[in-house]
Amino acid sequence: MSARWSALRAAAALALLAAVACSCGGGGDETTELSVVDARALLLSAADRMEGVESFRFDLTHENGATEIARGLLMERARGEVIGSERLRAEVRARAGPLAVDVEIRIVDGEGWMTNPLTGRWEREDLTLESIFDPVGGVTALMRAASDPRLVGRESVDGVDFYRVEAGVASDDLGLLVPGAEAGRTLVAEALVGVDDPVVGRGEISGAAAAAEDEEIVRRLEISGVGEDFAIEAPR
Repeated sequence: MSARWSALRAAAALALLAAVACSCGGGGDETTELSVVDARALLLSAADRMEGVESFRFDLTHENGATEIARGLLMERARGEVIGSERLRAEVRARAGPLAVDVEIRIVDGEGWMTNPLTGRWEREDLTLESIFDPVGGVTALMRAASDPRLVGRESVDGVDFYRVEAGVASDDLGLLVPGAEAGRTLVAEALVGVDDPVVGRGEISGAAAAAEDEEIVRRLEISGVGEDFAIEAPR
């Protein structure tokens, strides 16, 4: 009889442990995970990972503002591809005064081209990634310069799990992502960093980087196609 009661007690204990384990797999499990992940180490890991990325696709959008680029155009959206730190192709929606215009930009090994907003023809332009925006260097610098980072959640994008990190960022460190940023300003940054692979899926910067900008401006950079094989050639 005592052996039977011992077996029953053991089974009950195992059932209790299983119930506790199942209950921890709900919402409390995410809270526990976020509390033990080092946000600073995660961002540094993301910076190292992005430095090693050879190619990716990007989509840069603005809310409540734009970024000035070549010929006085105010860039509202840019999407395209980048290879390393020397090649970029971007389709740009911009404003020229009251007019909305579409141009294409290519930068190949230190040389730049942009289509004429009126004729659509390619013209040589003194362009560099830094003068437009540098997705690779900008994201890397942002990850390393962020202050007081904290994990605020997890989310899934197209089946990939990301940590969501919020932090402060000084406008002095935004030059590669925001040409014309003025020193002495503090903005709010948010980044999605992969759970299994610390690649950056999205970076977002809220707040004016210069006195002339709307205080509510938001710049959002979506990154996809990391490591995909594509070519960026000079226009013919």
